Amino acid sequence: MPMKEHTPQNTKNNSNFYDIDEQIKESDSKKVKIPTYSKSMDSKSSQQSKQGELESQIEKLKEELVQKEKTNQKDKERFLRALADYENLEKRTKAERSRILKNANANLLTTFLELADTLEKAKSSFTDSSNANTELKEGFLAIERQFSSILNNAGVERLECLGTKFDPAFHEAVFVRKDPGEGEDIILEEVQAGYTLNTTLLRPSKVIIAK
Repeated sequence: MPMKEHTPQNTKNNSNFYDIDEQIKESDSKKVKIPTYSKSMDSKSSQQSKQGELESQIEKLKEELVQKEKTNQKDKERFLRALADYENLEKRTKAERSRILKNANANLLTTFLELADTLEKAKSSFTDSSNANTELKEGFLAIERQFSSILNNAGVERLECLGTKFDPAFHEAVFVRKDPGEGEDIILEEVQAGYTLNTTLLRPSKVIIAK
């Protein structure tokens, strides 16, 4: 009986292992190699990105600051204009109030001047009369002095014009008289007294002047 040829199993298995190993090597050679980056490169890129963001924020803040400064300047200019307008209005109001008050006082005091004229004439009568009652005379003179004091306290002053040169700004000539002993335009007589209110003319003096 012929004997069968015996093929060792381990030889066949070894051949299979060699084939698998070759296939693995071939497969590895075909794989795409992915480049790798070091941690230091990633860190540098991150820092550059953050720096760029900070610079962008700084530029934005600078622009906002410039805009705020412009707005503040405009607000300041508007405030100064409003303040100037208010001060001018206050000055005009004060001047107008002063003018109205001054005119009102002038009108009232001008009316009082008529009373002053009456008292002046009565005073002359008492002075010229030797038969006047002494007590009545003293009482009248006291009233006249008190009234003159009231006018003076209000800023009213009588113009002294006798013997001075005629001034059309303060005097009104009602008559011209020849007088060789006096110079031309010298005031010889006061017909009606003139008065000023704080250096402003209330009423001119009516006078007779030399010619």
